[in-house]
This record gives sequence, structure tokens and C-alpha cells, in this order.
Amino acid sequence: MEIFQIPMYCFAANCYVATDGEACAVVDPGAEGAYLVDTLRRRGVTPTMILLTHGHFDHIGGVRKVKEAFPQAVITGCRKDEELFTDPAKNLGRMYSDDPRQYQIEVERWVSEGDVIELGETAMTVLETPGHTPGSVCYRWDKGMFSGDTLFDHSYGRVDLYGGDPAAMIASLRRLSTLEGDERGTVYPGHEGICTLGESRRFLQQLLGEYR
Repeated sequence: MEIFQIPMYCFAANCYVATDGEACAVVDPGAEGAYLVDTLRRRGVTPTMILLTHGHFDHIGGVRKVKEAFPQAVITGCRKDEELFTDPAKNLGRMYSDDPRQYQIEVERWVSEGDVIELGETAMTVLETPGHTPGSVCYRWDKGMFSGDTLFDHSYGRVDLYGGDPAAMIASLRRLSTLEGDERGTVYPGHEGICTLGESRRFLQQLLGEYR
């Protein structure tokens, strides 16, 4: 699987494009939908799915534009964030746009813990990691993980927005701190820089020692 990053200007969110053969997933299309569609076309890739790690506006704002341009792309997310996917007041889209419909999307495939998403020859497993939002998920495969706003490079997502839960976040981070796999595996977060699984495990184990 090949992955390239498209930084979104809105709140410096990260959008990723993953390809494996003819299959292509756009992960968290942020607010610059037209720019994202243009980038995809210039690179000659055709999305077959749109993977959402959670429902905040800076991660779903480009979904409508991508879906209009590539109608075959299946919008995928966790039902526990359904409120956020459909309510611009709760996902904060109303605060940052004159057209809140941009932040009302219709998920076509609901996923939950343990579901497997096939992207070409790559199998990604859904990990439910609530805390930042009720339906935050990570998409994990043998060599990496899209961690959304659950886990950043030596940091983690905030828990003071609608649906945030500090206790759930701690539990999710504990879980991620024990993930098995090659420490060179890559973690692709929703903000900030890309890091390795080994770096993330060491950071989390040190951080969570304070909560024992």
C-alpha cells in the first residue's frame, strides 16, 4: 500500500490518500474539498472509499465535494458519531462556514470494533477508540495505523468538545500503548507529524504511568 499526505489548511488537519492496486481510500477529507478533488485528479487516483476517523468538521468538510466528484467512493464511519456527521452545531461546522450543509454528510457504510476493510490486498481492522468523540476509530493494518484525533506524535486529542470523555480517552490510549507490531510501523495522525508505532508506545507508556 502506498500513502501520501494532503495537509488541510483548516486547523492543520491531515488528509491521507492510500492506494493498493486499483483501490484507493481518502482518509478524513478536510474542509478544502475543491482543492482535494483537484489534487486527486492531478495525481490520477480515483477513490473507491472515504474513511472517516470521527465526525468533526475539520475532518469531514471535504466529503461532499469528493463524493460528488467520485460517486463510487463509499463513505465509511462509526455510527457512534452519527450525531456529529449530521449536526453542524455539534461538529463545529456551523461556527466556520456560511453553508453548514458542507458539514452534514450521509455515511453509507457503518463500521464498528473488529470490522475489516479490504483495500486491495491490504486488510485494515477497525479499532474503536472513544474519548475525543464517542465514535472515534483507528484503522490498523500490519504496517501502520490511521489514528485520527485519538493519537498524535507525542500528544493526543482534546476531550473538551461535544461528546468528549476523558476517562474513555485514557482507556483508549492504554489500549493503543499495548498494540503489538513492528515498532517501525507508521502512525498517521489527524494532526501534526507522522510518527512510528514504537515512538507512540513509549510516549503512551510514559504518559499513562501518571494515571496508574
